[in-house]
This record gives sequence, structure tokens and C-alpha cells, in this order.
Amino acid sequence: MCGRKQEEGMMTPATVKRKAARPTQAERTAISRDKVIVAAIRCLVSVGYAATSITLIASTAKMSIGRVQHQFSTKAEIMAAVIESIHETNNDHLSLRKLHSDEPQARVIEYIKLIQETFEHDHVLAAFEIRMAMKGDSELAAAVGPQLKRFDAKSFQDLEELLVATSMPRKTAHTWMRLLLATTRGLALERVASYSITNRINARQSLEMFINLVLERG
Repeated sequence: MCGRKQEEGMMTPATVKRKAARPTQAERTAISRDKVIVAAIRCLVSVGYAATSITLIASTAKMSIGRVQHQFSTKAEIMAAVIESIHETNNDHLSLRKLHSDEPQARVIEYIKLIQETFEHDHVLAAFEIRMAMKGDSELAAAVGPQLKRFDAKSFQDLEELLVATSMPRKTAHTWMRLLLATTRGLALERVASYSITNRINARQSLEMFINLVLERG
């Protein structure tokens, strides 16, 4: 009997491993932070910025309001974290390492398709909600405005370089880059605004036609 109790109380290698695998405080904090960001994106896409409250985010994340506010004291702080997360995700998705072709024009087409895929993701729709809400929310504008300006200045520079690689003059490449991005964003905004467009060619085909036009005229 005594031996059994002693045996039951012993730390087996498996038990030691389980205890060692417990997340640290920093890891738990990161997990909670990520849950809040994911929940915020889900809320922004489903109900829009105005209806996205800390209470709704906490409920969606299955966390207490106090736990959410331990990570972020205001809604604007959550939105800033959302924008940061979206920027990191986009940078990863739009890596030039994902292009397979060595031919300059084919690389442009591949990259534009990556951009279109990116703009079809829910997290980009969430970013649109935040951008559109900035005009009427000074606290939000102060929290994310400088951040967005910095990201916008750095984003999509690779597309301009890919266009230049097709022997296109840089000034022309910059102009076409802006127009291609505006087109891609516009197609994504049609989804946000719930436009019902019928009897037209689909968005992907429209973009492909525009890319071909750019490369022919560049």
C-alpha cells in the first residue's frame, strides 16, 4: 500500500514533460492577444466598425471584458493591433519568393494574382472598415493613421519593381502600379459594399484583361 502511494506520487518522465510544456506567461499573453485580434477581425467583417465593441470582441473571443482590457485598454488600441497583424500577414502572402516564373511579364501576372487573393481575404475587409471609420473617429485616426501612412508608403513597392523589370520606364511603372492597385481595391470594396453585379464578366477575368492591357501598352 505504501509502495503504491509512493508510486502514485512519483513524477514520471511523461508528467515532467507535460509540466515543462505548459506555456509561459509571455506565451499566454501572446495567445490572448492573438485571440482578441482574430475576434476583432471577425466582428469587423460581420457587423462593421460601428457595431464592433470591446464587449462584442470579448464575447466572440470567449474572454472576459477584463481580460481583453488587460491587453488593450481601448477599442482604438485593438484596431491598431489588427492593422499591424494584417500588415504582417499581407507581407508574408505577397513575398516575391512565392513567384515561380523567371520571365518578367509572367512574374507581374503572378504577383497581381497574389494581390487579388490577398484582397479577397476577410482580414483585408476588416482593414477597409477601419480605414473608412477613421474620418469620424479622431481617437481611431490618432491610433492607426500614422501606422497606415507608414505601411502604405512601403507596401507594393515590389509591384513597381516587377513592372520596371519588363523594361517599362519607372514613371510609367509607378502610374500603372497605382492603377492596378486601385482596380484591385475597388473590386474588393464591391464586396464590402455588397454590390450586386450581374450580367458582367467576373472580377478575376476583368483584372486579367487589365493586366494584359498594362503589359501590352507599357
